[in-house]
Amino acid sequence: MRSKDLMKGRKGCMHKRIFTVFLLLIMLSACAKVQSSWQEQYDLGTRFLSEGNYEEAIIAFTAAIEIDSKQAPAYVGRGNAYVASGETEENMATAQADYGQAIELDATNTDAYLGLADIFIWQGDYDKALEVLQEALEISGDTQVILDAIEDLEKNKSNDLYIENYKATLGQYPEYVDKGWGTEYTEYTLYDIDENGIPELIIKEPEIWNYVIYTFDGIESVQCGELWDSYFGTYAELYEYEGNGVLIHGGGMGSDRVEYMYVQQLIDNRLNDGELSASTEDISFDELYDMLDDYTPINDFHHSSDLSLLGG
Repeated sequence: MRSKDLMKGRKGCMHKRIFTVFLLLIMLSACAKVQSSWQEQYDLGTRFLSEGNYEEAIIAFTAAIEIDSKQAPAYVGRGNAYVASGETEENMATAQADYGQAIELDATNTDAYLGLADIFIWQGDYDKALEVLQEALEISGDTQVILDAIEDLEKNKSNDLYIENYKATLGQYPEYVDKGWGTEYTEYTLYDIDENGIPELIIKEPEIWNYVIYTFDGIESVQCGELWDSYFGTYAELYEYEGNGVLIHGGGMGSDRVEYMYVQQLIDNRLNDGELSASTEDISFDELYDMLDDYTPINDFHHSSDLSLLGG
């Protein structure tokens, strides 16, 4: 009897084990199907996003999230799709929420940090964007990617600051001045005199026909010098100069006119005389103009009311 009871007990345990294994197989199969279905929707969203079909991408990523809400990449993908579909307040807010959720699910997801930082940059909150990137630098393994993003952030911040400062500076000048012979307009252009990556603002005043040049010192626009037409008599022209500097050519009219060309360099936010200079008092007009042929005129001047050079 005892032998039979043992046999029955062993059979019962065997049946339980078989049943447990069977349940595990069913669960694994179900998980595999869920994973396969999630991957299909995620891949579909990624494809739509790369093709520029942003609405379809949002739908596919949302389907992936509904299948498995614990997968951070789907939130990042949907956030990217919302941003790409149009930088409206609603889209950017939704994207911000998606990037934040992705970080909660996976604190090492570099793309989520980059996306969230971009949202704050779009909002003009550079300090918050830098805070996000610094957090990513501590947690994420993609150190160089984050360092590159921080470098780009600093450049964007400087660009936005100099543009806003230049707009304010330009606004201090009258749009035009009525002369006896007609209307003269305030004009401006941008040219990177010292080649530091941030251009200088060159304003051509209508009242006295001189150039006023401003540079950006990292905080505000500061006047670094003036190039007076009266120095030449009647006119002045600006030319690009390789290296630190701008080339000026000008002169007067009449039989006794004299023409000049010389270089001004930007050093410590001030214009200073460069090495190159020439005058028709010393050389012929032909020689001077042969020298000018080697340089490109700076002639892309816009009316002060046209802010297209400063982003509109």
